Amino acid sequence: MEGYFQVGYVRKKHGFKGDVVVRITADDPSPYDDIDAFFLENQGKAIPIFIETSRGVKADESIVRFDGIEGEAAAQALIGSVLWLPDALLPELKEDQFKKNIYTMEIHEIRKIPHYLSSVINLRRRNHKRYNN
Repeated sequence: MEGYFQVGYVRKKHGFKGDVVVRITADDPSPYDDIDAFFLENQGKAIPIFIETSRGVKADESIVRFDGIEGEAAAQALIGSVLWLPDALLPELKEDQFKKNIYTMEIHEIRKIPHYLSSVINLRRRNHKRYNN
């Protein structure tokens, strides 16, 4: 959605009164602690959804009651919804922050691949021995 950035999503419902668990996917979720509203995308348009109450349960998760969302069915309909904010609310990056995040991501992916491949190779070896003996 042009002019907006994805800040998080609705992870699951909490209870039966309409509360949901919101996860902020930013590296540092603290700048978004005092947000009054998020935006949902509806047919390419940004629709505001206002926060009635919010309480943090983890550094990156809060239990949120949105204005106008009453009951389990309404909360269920929000699960998986992407939460957006205007680009003007993007925090400034430190000089080396972007490069550091990319480097960390690449290292993480490199570690995943050999572990995954070794599991596949071991499984194939066991199956090969089983069917060729």
